[in-house]
Amino acid sequence: MTLLTHWISTAALCAAALALITACGPSGSSTTVSGEGFGPVRFGMKVEEAAKALGVELVPLGPAEEESCRYFRPADKFPGLAFMTANGVIVRLDVENKATIATVTGAKIGDSEQAVLGLYKGRVRVEPHKYTGPEGHYLIVTGDDGKVEMIFETDGSNVVSYRAGREPQVRYVEGCS
Repeated sequence: MTLLTHWISTAALCAAALALITACGPSGSSTTVSGEGFGPVRFGMKVEEAAKALGVELVPLGPAEEESCRYFRPADKFPGLAFMTANGVIVRLDVENKATIATVTGAKIGDSEQAVLGLYKGRVRVEPHKYTGPEGHYLIVTGDDGKVEMIFETDGSNVVSYRAGREPQVRYVEGCS
């Protein structure tokens, strides 16, 4: 194989890979939770932008007159995931009901407290759960800026739900209530 033939083969392979990545669009994006959002959805996006980025309709929960705090769920996709909004802007997400959605580090519902503490070593503190403490806990993960990014709720042994988002909303214990 000549150098020119090798170069042409490599260029063709790269072009095919780029075409495949481009064709995948939002559905090919990562669908993990981070301190920035979920997959292509970022905190600070408007609901319409988030729906377009995710490639699925976001269905409102609750009355329309509650624009200061409202939840939206992806229609027919990502069960157990809900986005909290403040005046139409995504500010938090909640993962619950044995959802299989993981964080970028791999933490998910059902994981042990010890596993989460290991994944976020040096960035997590443990506090008693407001309703199930002292057995139940909050595992509170902070970002490099010192702000809370994620809160894992546990039954004292395993994660039962978690949320990520901006302060102060990520700290709300009862969602919009």
